[in-house]
This record gives sequence, C-alpha cells and structure tokens, in this order.
Amino acid sequence: MRWLSVSPDDDALAERAVTALALGVGAAQFVPFLLGAVGKLTVQTLRLAIGALAVALAADLIAVVRLAWTHRRDLHVPSPWSVRLLVGLSPALAVAALLALTPTVDPDGLGYHLTVPKRWLEAESLRYLPTYPYSNTPMGVEMLFTVALAMAGDIAAKALHFTLGAAGAFATYLAGKRLAGSFTGALAAVLLLVGPFGVLGLMGWAYLEGIVSFALVASALAWIRWYRSRDPGWLRCAALLSGVGASFKIVAATFPIGMAFLTLAALADDQPSQPGRRSPAAAVLRLTPLFLLPVAPWLLRSWLVTGNPVFPVFARWIPSRDFSPQTSAKFDAYNRYMLWGTRFAAHWSLGRRRALLLALGAAAIFVAGIAFTRIRSRFARATLVIATATVLIQLFAAGIYVRYWIPVMAILTLPLAALVDSAVRGSKRWLVLTAGAALGAVSLARQGLRSVGDDVPGLVASAIGVRDERSFLERHLPLFPLYERVNHAFPSESRLMLVSYCAGFYVDRMTYCADIPQDSLSYASWQTFLSDARRLGVTHVLAPTSLAAGQPLTSTTTGSVSALVQEQESEHVGRLLKERGHLIATAADEGLFEVNLDDGLDPHAP
Repeated sequence: MRWLSVSPDDDALAERAVTALALGVGAAQFVPFLLGAVGKLTVQTLRLAIGALAVALAADLIAVVRLAWTHRRDLHVPSPWSVRLLVGLSPALAVAALLALTPTVDPDGLGYHLTVPKRWLEAESLRYLPTYPYSNTPMGVEMLFTVALAMAGDIAAKALHFTLGAAGAFATYLAGKRLAGSFTGALAAVLLLVGPFGVLGLMGWAYLEGIVSFALVASALAWIRWYRSRDPGWLRCAALLSGVGASFKIVAATFPIGMAFLTLAALADDQPSQPGRRSPAAAVLRLTPLFLLPVAPWLLRSWLVTGNPVFPVFARWIPSRDFSPQTSAKFDAYNRYMLWGTRFAAHWSLGRRRALLLALGAAAIFVAGIAFTRIRSRFARATLVIATATVLIQLFAAGIYVRYWIPVMAILTLPLAALVDSAVRGSKRWLVLTAGAALGAVSLARQGLRSVGDDVPGLVASAIGVRDERSFLERHLPLFPLYERVNHAFPSESRLMLVSYCAGFYVDRMTYCADIPQDSLSYASWQTFLSDARRLGVTHVLAPTSLAAGQPLTSTTTGSVSALVQEQESEHVGRLLKERGHLIATAADEGLFEVNLDDGLDPHAP
C-alpha cells in the first residue's frame, strides 16, 4: 500500500488491514507460480521460498504487531446487535469451521481444486494436464492451495478458504459501513454469508468462492475509500485487487471492466467542478496496467499451453489445444443454460431455459429503467447503467448458476443493502435482520451436515483430532480403499482413468478425468477413444462395475457438464472394460480394472 502511495489514516485501520491482507494474498499466488514456471515447484522449494519470504518480511510483521498493540485501546465493545448477529450466524459458521478442519470429501475439491496443484507439485512445474481443462484457466486460488498443501495438507487449504471467506464478510461490513452506515454493512455481510447466494455453505470446502469474494469486496472497499477521499492510492489498490479477483477465477473478469467504467463516470462527474484536470479516459487508462498485472501471467500461460490466452472463452474462434470449436460450442451452451435449475427445472428444454434468461434480462432492464427515471444524480444514473450492464453480461455469459454469481453478488449486495437502509428505519430492522441471519444459518448448517451424512460425532471428533483422518475418509469416502490399493500396489508409471467420479486427489498416480468434454480423450469413435487412451498411457480404469456388464452410466442431473458425454462415455468405456479389462478390486458400486490397450493381447492373461 505504501508503494501504491496510499495516504496513512489511523482512523481507517481496519480498512487498511483488510486491504493489505487482500493485496498480500493476491501477491502470494505468484510464489508457487514462479517456481512452477521455472520447473522448481516442489514441496521443499516451496517451503524454502515461503520461509525466506517470511524472514524477509519479518520487519513488516513486527511493525504490524506494534501497530495492533498501539491501537488495542481503540477497540470497542461490540454492540448488542453485533453479538446477536454473530450468535444467529453461529450454526453455519460452526459447521463450516468443522468441515474445514476435516479431510476433503467435497466433489470439486477432490476433482480439480486440489488435484491440479497436487499434480503440478508432482511434476514440479505448471505443465499441461490432459483431461483437466480448467487447469488452463486462471488458478490463483489453487496456487494458494499449493502453498497450503506443501505446508500442512488439504485441511490447511480448506482452513485457508474458510479464513479468507470470513475476512471477506468483514470487508463487506466495512465497505457497507463506509458506504451508508453500520446497518448497511451488517445487512450486506449477512447477505454475502447466508443470503440466496450465500458463500458460507461453501467455506468449509476446498472451493474458491470465499477467496474470490474477498478479493472483489476488498477492491470495492478500496474504491469506496477513494470515492469518499479522492486519495489516488486507494483507487490504485481497487484496480489491482479487481485484477486479483480475475486471477482467482475467470468469471470475475466482468468486475474490473465494470469498475473501470464506474471510475470513468465518477471522474467525468467531477470534471465540471474541477476544470483543467487530466481527462477521465486518460486517468482510467493509466490504471490499466494495475487491472492487468495480476491476471496477465495466467493469460500468458494459457496462451503458451493451449494457444488461447482466455481459454476456454472464445475457443470457437481461437484454436485451442484439445478443445475443438464444436466442443467449445457445446461446453459454452451447457454452462450457460444447463448447469442451473437442477431441481426446479431439471427437465426443462434448452429453449425454455434460454427464454427464462431473456425474461430475466428484460426484467432487469425494466426495473433499472424505472429506477433511472426516479434518480436525479448524473453519477447515480451512470452507476445504475453500469451495474445493469454488468448484470446482463454476467447473465448471458454464465446463466444463473449460483457459484458463478456468488462473487458478483458479493458486490451487488452493497448497493442493495444501502437501498434497504435508506427505505427502512427503526430498531425492529435489526431484529428482522438477526432472525433472517439465524434462519439462513440454520439452513446452511443443515446443508453442510448432510454433506457428511449427518455424522455430527464423527465430524467433531475428526475436526478436534480425536478421530484420525483415515477413519474419517473410510467412513465418508467409499472409494478410499481403491485409492489406497492404487497407491500401494501399482507401479509409479501407472495411469488411471476415472469414470463417473473424477476424485483424483487421494490417488498418487497420474489420473485422467473421463467425464469432462474435451478432445484429449475423445469419444468421437471407438478407434479415436482407443487411440487417445493409448497415447495417454492408460493402464487402469476406476469405473462403476455396471459398465463392464453393458449397463450405461446412471443418468446425472443437468448440473454437470459430464451429461454432455455420458452416453458416448458409457458406450466406449463399457466396451473397453468388457473387451480389454480385468477386475482387480471393488468398493461400493465401483471397480478397479486393469486394461490392456495393445491389440492382439489377452487382458486376462497372467
């Protein structure tokens, strides 16, 4: 923040601390990134690098401790309503914390959020990973997970997500308070945690949304600080942090664009009263390097490994490795229209889903139009137009899939909370907010407990260390015995194809995910599939035993892109197991098969 020329302000110590933490987290991702870029990414080198960094920054750490000690008397006793809100939120906070302190069992964490950094640590570089297309997008959070994995394993990664997600809620409170007052901050934080797009239900898992939301909300806080004070250092912080958000997850890329236009509008609004200043466009253009700095290394890597710097976006027009235009078109359409509504609209057609998005877009324009006619401030009108345009871009680019919207809604809750604050007065609003927070927290706590089969005693015992990690995994991960069989009995050069459930984190051999639509393992024809499997060096398959008996995979919900390839996957993998596979072991309803891909050889021969 000193380098960005942020003016010291002891009255905004909490805001400075949150902003500094977000900047530090954004910078920390590039420690493993740079080690991977030069082929030195190992547990040992990463520990040494982080240790050296800690020593180099020891003086800063001492300064922070001294500053905290100096201002210890400035801490205020929490208000009664603050305490009640925390009590109301405590069920979901407690369950998320317990989940964060237990071994990973969530699907996406095991599927790629932790598997990809583990594979990169094994390879000692950020090399291309066939069948893991998401690894070719910005993966800043996974870089933070890489540090956690090297230090203390997957529980450390989940604890990091929980901690930074909580920091994001605190940053939301500070931003709302700075924007319109304490109630605005409290309402915005509650909406972020347990609202319709509540992030607290994911904070105990090895997911990204809590950390992405933290970066974007910290950026919004810095922008509000700039807008109030016109200190250019805060605007630089805001620009840099918006780029950090995009480096954490590509769907957050709409935010820096929206912020740039909002800054342009704010500077243009100042222009009549402050003639002679640099043009607004030139001022925003000077911020462009800060917007791009955190995400540019990821775009460069994507370009080098796939040929497409914004992979998988625009893969229909930019030639992309293992991602043909046809595959890209199906992938984009499915993400936009089919990932959401897996309960209330599971059987809706593509046309009906497209019509709903159009209706929602029209509704957003209609509501914005009404608001526009009632707003008199030129800047407020510009803000409304920019916010509406951002919502429309997000809507038609990503549909209404909740996880894609959480980071965006983390920002939109701020003006929404301010609007409610201005319209509703009286002490009862705090009572209503507390009751709503408690209801949302109970709902998310129930959802979290269901993810571990309501095993409350086992969850608590594992989190506090009474029960070891292995027994927890054996209880909640039915395929864990097969993973252990692979790790202990298979040669190191073995290659495992995962079918129907791509949880590869606990497997120490190279894995390939057969469920994701991509062209490194294609189902275009039997010969193409066989040729790809040979090229990848597949030696074993982990798949439902029913496939070998000729039964298709059980139909999945529309909430997974695996539905795009499920029919062909069933056909080709089933044939592979039937003609060239040998069952080695089983667990639950899945089997571990050895496969022989050499023509003319008997796969059942000893």
